[in-house]
Amino acid sequence: MDKRNDNIAVFTSLLIVIVLGLLLAMYAYAGPDPAYDDATYILQAHYMAMGNFYDVLTNVFTFSFMEVVPYAISFYLFGYGTTQAVVASLCEYFLLIILTFLLAKRIIDKKYAVLAAFFTAITPFVVLYATRVLPDMILGIFIALALYFYASTKKNKLDYFVLGIILSLSIYAKTEAFAFLGFFGFFIFVEIFYSSFRHNRKGSAASYINNSLLFGSFVLGILIGLFVYFFIYYIYVRSPFFIFTHYTLYSGDLFSNIMILNPFTSAVYFLETFSIGLLFYFFIAGGVVAILKKNTKAAIIFSATFFFVLYLIFGSSSLTNYVVVSVSTRFFAAVVAPLATLSAYLVREVSNKAFKITGSSIIKYLSMILLVLAIVLYDAQQIYLITVYYNSAIEYKSTIFHDAARYIENTSNAPTYVYCITGRGFNIVSISFSNFEFKFNRNYTALSIFPNESYGAKGMCNESILQAKGISSFLFGINLNASNNSYVKAWLDNSCSLSFVKQYGSKSNFFIDIYRVYPTKNISQSSPE
Repeated sequence: MDKRNDNIAVFTSLLIVIVLGLLLAMYAYAGPDPAYDDATYILQAHYMAMGNFYDVLTNVFTFSFMEVVPYAISFYLFGYGTTQAVVASLCEYFLLIILTFLLAKRIIDKKYAVLAAFFTAITPFVVLYATRVLPDMILGIFIALALYFYASTKKNKLDYFVLGIILSLSIYAKTEAFAFLGFFGFFIFVEIFYSSFRHNRKGSAASYINNSLLFGSFVLGILIGLFVYFFIYYIYVRSPFFIFTHYTLYSGDLFSNIMILNPFTSAVYFLETFSIGLLFYFFIAGGVVAILKKNTKAAIIFSATFFFVLYLIFGSSSLTNYVVVSVSTRFFAAVVAPLATLSAYLVREVSNKAFKITGSSIIKYLSMILLVLAIVLYDAQQIYLITVYYNSAIEYKSTIFHDAARYIENTSNAPTYVYCITGRGFNIVSISFSNFEFKFNRNYTALSIFPNESYGAKGMCNESILQAKGISSFLFGINLNASNNSYVKAWLDNSCSLSFVKQYGSKSNFFIDIYRVYPTKNISQSSPE
């Protein structure tokens, strides 16, 4: 009966953590960012929902196509809209909390597993992105699942074979998983062969053969998972290694990467690369304790995660020359489960040690409260600052896009083209988000000037508007005066003219000017003051 009550208490506590996570996510609500990668992932999810796998697999953002599957399923089942996208992200967030609990339950115990789940729920680089459309949490889910299975495995060939398959699935979520797979595979190799060598220094042939078969089963599982991944590319793209021949290198900034490790980095000035906080240092301390106490499973998880973090900060995205990995703090959602688990492990070991030294339960719980409070207070100020200075601005931009799209839908019943111009030219990200706002309705379509490029060119207005009979055309001038923009002038090529219609937003923050595009000359090109 006591065990049953204990399980009910743990389940209730986990449910409270999930509800707390939901409340935090709603407090820090941002929604999809119309001027960031969210728009690209939304477009790719739309393609997937429509069965267009070729465009998904050949887009550099979605080489690891599983990252858009939750959104594609949500769009397919419930239609297109911000709510459908946010619900998919929240489901990923809740699943990540639950998997952290399951992992920590294996590594520590079920009571401290609730604490680990709590750490995940309040971690800024998770909760602040819980309503965005980005790929990092889905990678965190696959890594947490693989680590949970590893923590549950026995040392037999079947378990390690399945572990290899599960670990390979992380590649389907994000290409950075190749690095984690390499580090984790190396430490699995060390675990398998070091244990037999330590017990039998002469290393009998039978022992080495058995360990080789064990590790071979693990590698075979990985290879099968990768084979399926590359075979999918062969089926749809006719090029199994397409991702290697078309991979685009993005050079990051080493200083910004290092600042992510600095707990004193201000979230106000480093909104994309704010600090990963005290959780990382608790994780390191917990990992060291696990190694000293010879907790093999925890030590392997710590080692693989630690070197993966170092790779993201200091590593190279090229094998031939040093190209700093382009990293945002949100990337570390991929390993939040092990970070939270080892941090909770540290709290348990420190509080137990305090009790052992003093014999006082008060000291034990006081030390526990102080450690947890340190993380809570640090995370709370990060969440507050980024919500105020970053997420609220994203929500504002989304609202402006929504209002502008609704205006066009309410004013034009005819088939309509909408073009988007930003300071960098005709911008595909904004165009993608505009399509999302129009719910991909065939009567309202946002178009790029070129199918695969971001910039406009001379004479394209003649092709896209003059030859489109019965089409209403509008231009969104995003944070600029489109009528005086060189890209727009080259695009119009004296064949079309602009007429200002309406402005949404504020010029001191974010605004969209709506222009009507006419295939005639001498139309008023006036714009708002």
